[in-house]
Amino acid sequence: MIGEGRQIAIVDDDSSVREAVVRLLQASGFTTRAFASAEEFLGSTERSTTSVLIADIQLPGISGLELQRRLIADGRAPHTIFITGQDSQLRREDALRLGCPYFTKPFTGADLIAAVRERLEAA
Repeated sequence: MIGEGRQIAIVDDDSSVREAVVRLLQASGFTTRAFASAEEFLGSTERSTTSVLIADIQLPGISGLELQRRLIADGRAPHTIFITGQDSQLRREDALRLGCPYFTKPFTGADLIAAVRERLEAA
């Protein structure tokens, strides 16, 4: 299976979204780890073992976009998928400039799973 041995990290400050994404991915056979903030993810040991990062764009503190910029600057950016409940053309363009797919909440589980698989194949 494409997800075996590869970790998916979910960073979202909304616990219900975070838990729903974790359940969806685990039901599809993926190994996951959830974080409530970008700072929590940056301080974790899982940072180095994450193959795909699913990050909310609008987080308190460090935003999802800033998190991705920092990971790129460190030379250790996983393949990232952005999710947001606050859609805007500027955020969408920022995500695309960083080379990341972008989903507006609510999104379908099938679309997210397909994006995760695509990012894993690219990893």
